[in-house]
Amino acid sequence: MGEPKRPHGTRVGIVVSQLGYGGAERQTALLLERLAESPWRPDIVCCLSEAVEPYGPLLQRLGYPLAVLPRRRSFELGRLLALRRLIRRERLTLVHAVHLLASGYAFLATRACRGVRLLPSARGTVVWPARVKRVIYRAMFRSCPRTLVNSSAGARFLVERYAAPPERIVVIPNGIDVEAIAREARRGPQVRR
Repeated sequence: MGEPKRPHGTRVGIVVSQLGYGGAERQTALLLERLAESPWRPDIVCCLSEAVEPYGPLLQRLGYPLAVLPRRRSFELGRLLALRRLIRRERLTLVHAVHLLASGYAFLATRACRGVRLLPSARGTVVWPARVKRVIYRAMFRSCPRTLVNSSAGARFLVERYAAPPERIVVIPNGIDVEAIAREARRGPQVRR
């Protein structure tokens, strides 16, 4: 059957909170590595902070344009407006945001962008944002046709904590890089200091 074709005119952007060391960041880098030669290759990656090591340079080597929006505080109107400008300038039609903070920013930024669909995601259950962010997240989950999570526990968390409609949540478990695990196994045991 093959891979589904990308509809003509679809422009995809990925929004992440950061690209430093972390599980979701590694999963995102692995996904983008696999998509690099795919028809669904994203057109741009936007990082909402200057924390781009180690995965930002990897994405750039794969040919992804990387837009970095500097972070000064947890929530900034200037960063939100910069993200909105980026979405419009790049003529994005689909924005996939990784993690709650990136999803919240992308939700607010896409509200004034006609024809842009948002696919938010949540990658953890240990998140206790302030009241304003909780209100934003609840509105986001109610308005988006789908939300991605990486576990059933994550889905329950969104339903219980943010009143996300359960029928709109899609669970896609994290993938693993079998080749990388095999390479590490061949290297043999190593001593950590």
